[in-house]
Amino acid sequence: MIEKLRAIYPHSIRPADLLSHMIEGLHYFNCFEFAFRLIEAPVVLGEFRKYEAVVFDPMMVEALMANLAQKQFSEIVDGDLVIYCTDTGVTHAGITGAKRVLSKWGTGYVWFHGTFEIPAEYGQIVRYYAAPPLELMVERFRIHALKQLEEFRQELEARS
Repeated sequence: MIEKLRAIYPHSIRPADLLSHMIEGLHYFNCFEFAFRLIEAPVVLGEFRKYEAVVFDPMMVEALMANLAQKQFSEIVDGDLVIYCTDTGVTHAGITGAKRVLSKWGTGYVWFHGTFEIPAEYGQIVRYYAAPPLELMVERFRIHALKQLEEFRQELEARS
């Protein structure tokens, strides 16, 4: 599909095939877990993955953004975060590399693409941040996951 699109609209989108084949269970990770490098901590994700109520979601990203060091495009280095937003909030995330973006789209592949070579629903508001340490992300995800599980438990109790 991406190749067919190229015939109509020239673009520089390329699959990151090597990554897609190297990361076991890639389809289980969303773009936020990929961009914030939680795929490097599969044991942590595995602890909570069995619970469908646990998701690294846009709300968590918005909370994290308040504590991350924002950068201008001219300041970014490989490995920094790219956060995409619409007027209503966070929609997508990726990682910078050679002034391009590496990001996971949906449940499928990881792509190298230009900043604005993305599905339209990801929005046109782009912010760059220094990538936080993995240890911090693991801890923040654990806290977020436990909160989501508690909220889910309370919702189940309220229904019964």
